[in-house]
Amino acid sequence: MRSTELKRLLLEEMQIATAPEEKNRLRALQSVHALVSRAERKKKRDLSSEATLKLLLKTIKTKKAAIAAYDSQGRTLLAKLEAEELAIVNKYLPRQLTEEEISQVINKIIAQNETDIFKVSKLVKGVIGAGAERKVVVRLIRETLNE
Repeated sequence: MRSTELKRLLLEEMQIATAPEEKNRLRALQSVHALVSRAERKKKRDLSSEATLKLLLKTIKTKKAAIAAYDSQGRTLLAKLEAEELAIVNKYLPRQLTEEEISQVINKIIAQNETDIFKVSKLVKGVIGAGAERKVVVRLIRETLNE
């Protein structure tokens, strides 16, 4: 989804999320909208689908790190707010593959006599794209190659 499409969706969602009980959702939507707008201004053009996806993945990674940091400090309210925002941002990503689906792709690639972890990783990334976190893919490749 291109950045203009995402921003249009976000604006529609923000108009719906004006109720007082949805202020956290509204804040998350505004945050993502501002992030996309800033990136567009920096590049001086609309972002491609791939660039928009990378931006959302970076946001998710940041939010997961913030949740872990807040949990380790015992700040459960802030961790909960970040988790809610994370769920909202996840809504705009393509469906994430299960570990079983990823393993099937990995097994098919390894069946083609590919045993180098870097080559397998590159081929898997080409097949699944943003359908899985890189950390999960690498872990599954290592497990499969070590069997």
